[in-house]
Amino acid sequence: MLIENGLDVSLVTACHRAVTVDRTWYHLVVEHDGTYYDSLGEFSTEIVRKRLKIHPKIEWDLTYRPEPREDCYDEDDFADLHDFFVDAFRAAAKRLNSAPAPALADTTKMRV
Repeated sequence: MLIENGLDVSLVTACHRAVTVDRTWYHLVVEHDGTYYDSLGEFSTEIVRKRLKIHPKIEWDLTYRPEPREDCYDEDDFADLHDFFVDAFRAAAKRLNSAPAPALADTTKMRV
């Protein structure tokens, strides 16, 4: 979808290698013009540190490597899955846009 809309993107694997194997993890992200993105938006070491609430004094870093399986994905194989997600996102956006704004709490009657 991104390529169809003229964006030059590539798949990249972000890796955090920890002291133990059970703490090591990998995450597939999309790279565009030197910036990485995942399903939550922009993806970087600083942003992940904030998401995971890692203390600033803890030494922690990510490495980024080109995804070797990038050419293995056949868009035709994922057409149904893509259509499902597009429909789900549109339905979610419609619900969010049509939902009434939440009522503010009446603080005048609260006891201290």
